[in-house]
Amino acid sequence: MELVSYPNGKGYEKTNPKTILWSPKNEAVKKVSADDFDSKKNTAIVENHLKIWNEKVEVKRKALLNQVYATNVEMVDRHFIAEGIEDISKFIVELQTKNPDFRFTAKSVETNHNIVRLYWQFGSKTKPSVVSGMDLFVIENGKVQKLYVFVDQKE
Repeated sequence: MELVSYPNGKGYEKTNPKTILWSPKNEAVKKVSADDFDSKKNTAIVENHLKIWNEKVEVKRKALLNQVYATNVEMVDRHFIAEGIEDISKFIVELQTKNPDFRFTAKSVETNHNIVRLYWQFGSKTKPSVVSGMDLFVIENGKVQKLYVFVDQKE
């Protein structure tokens, strides 16, 4: 591992460039705030997450996607990794196309600072838990930054 330090800034930064490369000292990147630990706000974010996955109207779904997820959100599933809102939106459309009468419903939501755990089920009105699982959210700056999806294994 190589560690590099620039206590007085990098040489190119002295000319005030338009783009500053990433730095661990970069103050432009907002850290987790006390608002991110608000369990009521985080529960509402997760409820809106479920609305996104159940919304069939693309315009409404896209508005919710932009409200709930960070632009560079990362969703990690056992079979793939989606990077950004567009990847997640494509996955939702595919899932809804394959299962047109299915909906996601919450079984329980638990918060721990800026981490939220959602237990969910996915199915029809007559059989609501065809698939079940758990999502783990990392919320920063009032939006989902990371989403880890765990689908229960059928026995």
